[in-house]
Amino acid sequence: MHVKRNILFDELVEVVGIAAATALSRQWGGRVLYIAHKPTPGCPLAVVVGMEAAEVMARHFGGIHLWFPITQGKHSKVRRLRAEGISISEIARQTGYTVRNVYIILGQTPPAEADTPPLLAIMGKL
Repeated sequence: MHVKRNILFDELVEVVGIAAATALSRQWGGRVLYIAHKPTPGCPLAVVVGMEAAEVMARHFGGIHLWFPITQGKHSKVRRLRAEGISISEIARQTGYTVRNVYIILGQTPPAEADTPPLLAIMGKL
């Protein structure tokens, strides 16, 4: 059985500091990452925060799948990329969000939802 746990940004800051917490949140925010008991230099955690912070994370959360928080920094990146003229699909690819979530962050209705009549309207026409 896999143990999964959400972690709050403030808790992450207490464990590894603001720089590492921000890097983890930007890279893994909204997603889950397994924290190994003994991280290696090439593991996803160490690649993002370095071995020292990865070892600290392993002492606190080794053997757990952590859901990382999304920071406003990642939302800001979505807005910045869109302002630069980057397509919704490319923003989703670069940030790890779904296309639908990119639309939501931008405060827009995804096209499929905008064109879909409400269920009650459909049922009234039957």
